[in-house]
Amino acid sequence: GEECVGGAWRADRVGRRAGGRVGVGSGSLDDRGWLVGRYCEEGLSAREVGRLVGVSAPTVLAALRRHEIAVRPVGAPPGGDGRLDDPVWLGRRHHEDGVSVQGIADELGVAAETVVARLERHGVEVRRPADRREERLAAVDLDVVRVRHHRDGESVNRIASALGVRPRDLRALMLDGGVEVLSRRQLADRGRLADREWLAGRYLADMRTLEEIGKEVGVSASTVGRWLVRHGIAVRPSGPVPRRRR
Repeated sequence: GEECVGGAWRADRVGRRAGGRVGVGSGSLDDRGWLVGRYCEEGLSAREVGRLVGVSAPTVLAALRRHEIAVRPVGAPPGGDGRLDDPVWLGRRHHEDGVSVQGIADELGVAAETVVARLERHGVEVRRPADRREERLAAVDLDVVRVRHHRDGESVNRIASALGVRPRDLRALMLDGGVEVLSRRQLADRGRLADREWLAGRYLADMRTLEEIGKEVGVSASTVGRWLVRHGIAVRPSGPVPRRRR
């Protein structure tokens, strides 16, 4: 799992070392948010968190695992390598480079909650999944989509998957941009399956199966079979495929 190593050392931690409970109250190991705050954001050790609530360190470690908060290795510094404390680096990595919170967490070996806490502490806006979808959608080139959809016969779902956007969002964008969304029948009539030479090459020369060809062009095996019949290409009996041409 991911390693939770976040949090700056606060001045009131001195009080906690002395056995005090400064600023946080007794808290509860059943409260995941409280536990993240103490262990990840403030960087308290399991022993120190235990002192706050009057339990042993092993009890705290068990609670961390129960809440799926990864435990940092013994002796690991709570502040990581310092990059989390650099708002310029963190903002550039998150916004300019487009790296997600989880991506930054994986890169630094910390928990995602720690990255979110530091972004908010630095006043850096946290990019949400919806924001990233909007950014990817804004980068879509409709001329390229038109070629892939109208000329190459690729489905909207297949194009959307390649572009990292939702099919429904791509359809709406195409309609707004004047790009006709074709039906499956219309796609079949202008896609690669309509090219007899291409299909014969894949099926007969390359010895691809119906399923493999279907996966390549984004249709079912039965659709490939119908096109073989339409082109007058005999369909092989089911069973082991002969050795393919190298």
